[in-house]
Amino acid sequence: MSAGTIAVIGLGAMGGPLVAHLRERGETVLVSDLDESLVAAAVALGAEEVQLADVRSRADWALLSLPGPVEAETVVEQLLASSDEKSRLAGIVDLTSSDPSVSRDLAGRALAAGTRYVDAGVLGNPPLARTGSLILLIGAQAEEVAELDALLAAISRLQFPLGERGAGHAAKLAANELFTAQVAAMAEALTVLDATGADTAVFLEALSATGGRGVGLADIGSTMVGEPPATGFALRLAAKDVRLLHSLAGGLERELPVLAGLEQLFREASVDRPGDDYTRVYQHLAGSAAVGS
Repeated sequence: MSAGTIAVIGLGAMGGPLVAHLRERGETVLVSDLDESLVAAAVALGAEEVQLADVRSRADWALLSLPGPVEAETVVEQLLASSDEKSRLAGIVDLTSSDPSVSRDLAGRALAAGTRYVDAGVLGNPPLARTGSLILLIGAQAEEVAELDALLAAISRLQFPLGERGAGHAAKLAANELFTAQVAAMAEALTVLDATGADTAVFLEALSATGGRGVGLADIGSTMVGEPPATGFALRLAAKDVRLLHSLAGGLERELPVLAGLEQLFREASVDRPGDDYTRVYQHLAGSAAVGS
């Protein structure tokens, strides 16, 4: 079943592969990005460039895949500022890793403008986006997710309704804390082993031999010491997400030491190696340890 005309706004690590997948499905796709080379690549796949002011009158759905909450707010404001007299836009689905408070605010603005805004945290990577196999954490009730089925089924294999607006983006930030915490712990362990002269490859082999969780940990370690994986999750993005979650936790009555430590570590690593994959936090730590020795 066709999802209608879809405007994909933001053609980076996830948006570009999504366009390729949607066009392969035969969907009508409009695209917008500040980087004209990314727009040209999407147009070569059969998509059509669109101005933000025209999205409401030309698209049934708008998918946002942007760097962060500032960009998402700017784009949504421009979408909603356009005339709604000929609007056909049924909704905005925001795949950006964003601030849940901003997401809730944008949902209210969209509702007042006669459309809907739904936050959807993404679990996956560019290869999964390319095949429409993402997992979505959605800030909506199950009934509303069912109403979005044609669109969501076109880009994802599983959808999890989490309740109120903002919940999808909050869940994405929480998931990223778990992912970054595992990576940070492995980076520290390997850095200590390096300092002792231990063979880290043998250590990872032994870890894998334990089975169960050890296999997963060994896979993380092997990824960190090998070629950078195609996660599409740069250190600067990891630092941003950890910072947003730490800010979200600011209303709690106690400090969260793991989260506080992760924010500092990934902030420093993102300054050192901003465009590198987030697993390169190991190389950041190892380099810092070498300088300090």
